[in-house]
Amino acid sequence: MDEGSIATLTILVIMLLGNALLALGYHSLINARKPALAEMAAAGRRGAALALAVSSDASPLINVYQLSVMVLRFLSAGLAAIGLAPRLALWLAGLGMDSAAALILAELVVLIVGAGAMLIAGGQIPATIGAARAERLAPHFARPIALLVRLLRPFSDLARVLSDGVVRLLGVQAQGRYVTEEEIMTLVDAGQEEGVIEDEEKEMIYSIFQLDETS
Repeated sequence: MDEGSIATLTILVIMLLGNALLALGYHSLINARKPALAEMAAAGRRGAALALAVSSDASPLINVYQLSVMVLRFLSAGLAAIGLAPRLALWLAGLGMDSAAALILAELVVLIVGAGAMLIAGGQIPATIGAARAERLAPHFARPIALLVRLLRPFSDLARVLSDGVVRLLGVQAQGRYVTEEEIMTLVDAGQEEGVIEDEEKEMIYSIFQLDETS
């Protein structure tokens, strides 16, 4: 492996760790119980008050997280395709494969492996850990996430304004909603199947959305 491949892999690993830390911090803040954070803040727990403030203002937190994840994954995919795929294609061509086919196969392999690593190691695993240990982790991630929100919020707000403008041009009224009732019910179903939500809790949540249909 040459120096260029090592440098590319190093940068990709850093991006993967960055995505994992971002997911860990976001999911710990978004899942942390507000009363628990308030109690920790009252007890003088460092970072608890800021964690409560950041998690209470959910819209910019969600927007900045989505923007950051999109940029990281886009950059990592591009870097992998440019820095690793040609070298893998040369190796495959050296094994007797047609050069054009080798390049296509190399790009597919690099993108699939990279996307899988980002999804699992950089997304699902830290998200699960962050949700499971939300109150413990949220105060530690409050300051860096708050700084990230402050830096990137203008860009996320601009993206939202542009997307709303395009939607209006298409004749659709922007709702400004991030989660629909159907998505919440799907999450509740998943939580009930995994044992996180009890059957009675599921019925209670469902009944809330059915209030407008009740006489």
